[in-house]
Amino acid sequence: MSFEFNKNIVCAIFNTEKSTELKEKQKIVTFWIKNSVTKEDIKKEVEKVFNVAVERVNITRLTKIGRMFKGKRGKSKEIKKAYVKISKDSDFDFSKLQQ
Repeated sequence: MSFEFNKNIVCAIFNTEKSTELKEKQKIVTFWIKNSVTKEDIKKEVEKVFNVAVERVNITRLTKIGRMFKGKRGKSKEIKKAYVKISKDSDFDFSKLQQ
């Protein structure tokens, strides 16, 4: 199943072992988001796309890190992650999120 996000807000669903564990145990979904997006924008977008009630939104910013690639110095991208807690009253099947 594919979900249509506003690409100016949500870039992608973040799937790692940690994010999968958060989905299963605490009903928290993790997204990569644009750097200019606010918590209110994310809350509105997730409620619109998934038809669920959002309890809270937390945002983390991952800063640029120095890297070496083929002997050349560079930096990784600066990204933002949003942790969206789905309300316990909302009945949502997280298996739909597997891409």
